[in-house]
Amino acid sequence: MTQQAAAEDKTTEEIVQKDQKEVVKTEKKSADKKAKGSNVAKNAVKKKDKNKKPNVFTRLVTFIKEVIVELKKVSWLSNDELMKSTSVVAGIVLIFTLMTWIVDSGLERLQLR
Repeated sequence: MTQQAAAEDKTTEEIVQKDQKEVVKTEKKSADKKAKGSNVAKNAVKKKDKNKKPNVFTRLVTFIKEVIVELKKVSWLSNDELMKSTSVVAGIVLIFTLMTWIVDSGLERLQLR
């Protein structure tokens, strides 16, 4: 009889453990549902916050930081390259200035006659 009683005790313990596991699962599900409900409210607040622009000073500081980051990415010319490019641009400007002056002088002489 003792073996039979021990077997019944084990079976009873197993049933109790299964019931406890089911209770824990049910509690977790209800907690998850409650958390989802509160998350929906939090997400609604977050969406409102996302639509709201930060103040002017924060945006200005962010802009300046981004400008500095981008300027670090720029490949700058060396002094020799800079001098060559500058002299080419100055030469072309000089040529077009002379051409404009010559055409202007010629048109002025035609007007005076």
